[in-house]
Amino acid sequence: MSAAAFPYASLEASADVSAEMAVRPGSPAHDHLLRRNLRRTLTWQRRQLRAVLADPLHLNRFERRRFSQTGEDGMLAEILRRAGETNRCFVEMGSGDGSENCTRALLEAGWHGCWIEAEPRYAEAAEAVAGERAVVLRALVDRDGVAGLLDSAGVPAEPDVVSVDVDGNDHWLWLGIARTRRPRVVVIEYNARFPPPVRWALPYRSDREWDGSYRHGASLAAMADLGAELGYRLVGCGSFGANAFFVREDVAARAARRLPAVAPEDAYWPAAWDPGHFGHPALDLFRNGSLAPGEIEQVVVTDAVLHTDPMLRVGQPVAFSLSIENRTRNTIAAGGPGGAFAMCDWVPAGQPGPGDWFRWGGRIQGVIRPGERRLLIGGWRAPDQPGEYVARVGLGQEPGGLPSTGTTCHEIPVSVRSWPG
Repeated sequence: MSAAAFPYASLEASADVSAEMAVRPGSPAHDHLLRRNLRRTLTWQRRQLRAVLADPLHLNRFERRRFSQTGEDGMLAEILRRAGETNRCFVEMGSGDGSENCTRALLEAGWHGCWIEAEPRYAEAAEAVAGERAVVLRALVDRDGVAGLLDSAGVPAEPDVVSVDVDGNDHWLWLGIARTRRPRVVVIEYNARFPPPVRWALPYRSDREWDGSYRHGASLAAMADLGAELGYRLVGCGSFGANAFFVREDVAARAARRLPAVAPEDAYWPAAWDPGHFGHPALDLFRNGSLAPGEIEQVVVTDAVLHTDPMLRVGQPVAFSLSIENRTRNTIAAGGPGGAFAMCDWVPAGQPGPGDWFRWGGRIQGVIRPGERRLLIGGWRAPDQPGEYVARVGLGQEPGGLPSTGTTCHEIPVSVRSWPG
């Protein structure tokens, strides 16, 4: 099916979205929905983990995080080890401020290329990071203008890597790129809300900006169809459920180590960052909170659980849940200077915190008023290094994360091991 003909999934046609829109955050019906989606997430994750355990060359075994949001750095490095390098040129659309993206590690390894970012303050920060090593373009890239932007940056006809993460027109941008460029490797965000075999894509609009909801990009099955149409094979997805990796067919055929085509249902990982909503929520209900930093220790956390086997493997996704009771005088919510969020951080056993944590591990929808209780479900990933850790699960705030003491977090001992064989 042509990418232009992919159906748009309306709210009425998507039962889980309709159900979510019908319930109030914090209500029993909302809690039931969160638990159901958690079970769906865990079913997919356990299925994929069995496949990773069975295959010593499975790409997810190579996930490592240096500058990427999760394990994309390691997966991309392994793909390039198998496929080889040519001009060592990269392009990233939606590069952010340059501190965390899919190509920063390549930049630090001596590559050159182009970052494109629409948000002026992020683009300015990216320019400071890139210096003379990469071109940074401040632009809202669209399907019809992308070729001109790449021309202006001197991008060759076959760059080694192109990464697309613009939270909206991603698959349409790939179509625009393909008019003039044939990258050897493509890293592109997919919409994990719609697992295979669902083929779903957001209609094109040149000025589209993400509204914070599930309405962005395209499903993995739709991306795989588009890739095949353009001469690319799907070789895997990051286990955090965000990015898919494609290799051009002629490049994969010559790869020194195997890069087999993987069916969407075998490559798909669910959205590990928000297992309670099975991806981004149906509506952006995030509000500003008024919790002062000192007040967070008055919040009581109970029923903190890691939903995983007793022994974790390095880099694997981990879902967690907890209940909180707001014993402060202020509202608890996700946004603003007083914003708070459920989180899990990893501290090596015997060492003080804070550890490695993720800002969007469990965002709060709506507000939690004084005296109210709320079930929160979030996700993170296991550390990249094996060893003994303490998982600290609770409620945190930026920039410090979880409080070091008090009732606001629970500590759970965890063993993290390397992948066998």
